[in-house]
Amino acid sequence: MSAANSQTAKEKLKPELFWPKVKIGLKDECWPYQGSISSWGYGTVMRTIGAGKRFTWGAHKVAWVLDRGEVPDGLCVLHHCDN
Repeated sequence: MSAANSQTAKEKLKPELFWPKVKIGLKDECWPYQGSISSWGYGTVMRTIGAGKRFTWGAHKVAWVLDRGEVPDGLCVLHHCDN
């Protein structure tokens, strides 16, 4: 996802809806997402951008954007736990 799309998505993200679905632990622990889970076992968040364009975003990317801002071009945001 390009930085431009990431920023647009951030404007639509609602931290008050996302973070309560995360089991927050210590900084060096996994923080499992407890909302929607894909068939591959990863947390997913449905986002709407612009005129009703919907897409699914990984919960780990949503967490990054809410915590650090847009994802820089060329950076691949992964999660460490692989749970």
